[in-house]
Amino acid sequence: MTKNNPLAQRVWALFWGLLINAFGNGLTVATNLGTSPWTASEVNLGHLLGVSVGWPMLVIGTITAGVNQVLSQHWDRWRFIGEVVFIGCFSYLVNGFVALFTRLGIPQLP
Repeated sequence: MTKNNPLAQRVWALFWGLLINAFGNGLTVATNLGTSPWTASEVNLGHLLGVSVGWPMLVIGTITAGVNQVLSQHWDRWRFIGEVVFIGCFSYLVNGFVALFTRLGIPQLP
């Protein structure tokens, strides 16, 4: 990464921000220590439907991206696609971190 390429810097920051945020969300979900209202509702939906937390995150995030487009009264296809790709990556990473922490036995720690 060079200092003269602002796009590369933004992508790099997006990647690390996404990874760190997903790590934190996965840890709070796995330990049941509390999480944001959105993630908590998605965890509850996952328990209700018998699926992992990643699926409700993806579905709710996609619906939210669509509602955002409708409320803005302007359909921006690339923005919608970007939001869905972002939530897809985020939900996949959170789900992966929850699974990793569960396999490591972190939820059972005192």
